[in-house]
Amino acid sequence: MDVNSRHKRTIKNCPMLDKVAFCEDGYPDVVESKDKKFYIGVRFHPESLYLKDERMNNIFRYFVDVCKN
Repeated sequence: MDVNSRHKRTIKNCPMLDKVAFCEDGYPDVVESKDKKFYIGVRFHPESLYLKDERMNNIFRYFVDVCKN
């Protein structure tokens, strides 16, 4: 998946989160907690990509669905 990483900061240690997606330079772009219903952190801007990639919309849809429940 192509993302638009605009940030230079990276995650080195995150013992409570799982690193689940990585950019080409090997740094994590997505972290999540499998212990929570919806807990993710992204190092890119899905709100800028939703018109180009339907998968970006899925992030927001899932978040709204979790909030409804």
